Amino acid sequence: MRKSALAAVLAISLAVLGCGGGGGDEQAVKNTVTQFMSALARGDGATACSLTTAQAQQRLTTQGSQAGGSCAAIIGAIAKRLPPQIKQGLESAKVKKATVNGDTATVSDSDISSSAGNLGPFLGGGSTTLKKESGTWKLSS
Repeated sequence: MRKSALAAVLAISLAVLGCGGGGGDEQAVKNTVTQFMSALARGDGATACSLTTAQAQQRLTTQGSQAGGSCAAIIGAIAKRLPPQIKQGLESAKVKKATVNGDTATVSDSDISSSAGNLGPFLGGGSTTLKKESGTWKLSS
């Protein structure tokens, strides 16, 4: 798999939470981010992809076309390449806060931590964006 595909998945998986917003939506955004990270660690592409927008899935499949084509196959291929300490970090990740503004939300990498493993190489110092679609929060970038 090309490094750019891994970078795309990492970026998609991290930009969800900031500060403020409604408690219900903020918690839902946090849950979406942690569920995505856990699914990625397990190589559960079906779950991970269900937590992303169609546009995010399209970007991933375009960038990772050498890994097998479908979003789920690409997530599975990425998970196989993650070191155990990164997988542990993803499985135990916690999001401190999210910023919700209407139907969009952001999560800063600095607001994501883990009690086990290592998230350092996974978090790039940026943020992740989510969109609310039909009442459900999904990672969009």
